[in-house]
Amino acid sequence: MVKDNRLHVFFHWQPPPVGVVKINCDGAGGIVGHDWTGQVVGNRCVLLMGNDVLTVQGQAVYHASVTARRMGFDHRRDGLPNAA
Repeated sequence: MVKDNRLHVFFHWQPPPVGVVKINCDGAGGIVGHDWTGQVVGNRCVLLMGNDVLTVQGQAVYHASVTARRMGFDHRRDGLPNAA
């Protein structure tokens, strides 16, 4: 018998606070925005190109930020100023 020592971690999506839209993205090029009720308020798929995970993930975050701005979501909750 083979013993399975792998750690299994399960993540569950958590909705944002009331009045907030949460933008999620991934390295596959998927971008989706959900409101506090879990309703999809926008989505987009983009072509990401790169030779390493960090490059592709960086592109995903960039495109998610651009998509959020184009959808009119321009306020941040992380304490950093918005770009001009």
